[in-house]
Amino acid sequence: FFFPKSRAAVAEQASHPHRPPPALPLSFCRIMAEPSSSDDVALTDIELLQAAWINELRAPELLPHEHELVLRVKEQVAEQEARVEELDERDSLLRSLYEMDNERTNYQLRSYLRTRLEKLTKMAIFIARRQGEADAEARPLLSRPEQNFLGKYLALYQDHIDAEAWSSLQHAEQLPEQL
Repeated sequence: FFFPKSRAAVAEQASHPHRPPPALPLSFCRIMAEPSSSDDVALTDIELLQAAWINELRAPELLPHEHELVLRVKEQVAEQEARVEELDERDSLLRSLYEMDNERTNYQLRSYLRTRLEKLTKMAIFIARRQGEADAEARPLLSRPEQNFLGKYLALYQDHIDAEAWSSLQHAEQLPEQL
């Protein structure tokens, strides 16, 4: 819903024309980061992870795996956790903010990987065929753990289909000849 500003609010805003507009919410990394090139990389990687997650959510097919990005983000989370362990108990607010930022990053990483696994289970046969036809030079669609998961999932799916087919054939023999 859109609520128009009151006359008092409009008059107050006109009396303070130099007041900047409210800032957009910033990541805790931007607020608390020490100025160095590694923090800029960490922020960029987190933004890239978020973009990869959103792209994976919105794409109808499985996108190529962002292996290097996932490894970098995992490494940065481990470094951040080490920094949290080094903080004094007096810095409980700072500690909790760092931990919250780590949890947020881990949530995005898990969501990205969970989205990929959901697509793998929904389109397992199609993806397996596509993997077989893929060029060796092309960027890999699946990571090593995802390839292992897909192989095991397809084996379980084949066992399930075979069991269902054989059980239906056994019941068909017991049916009367005239239907």
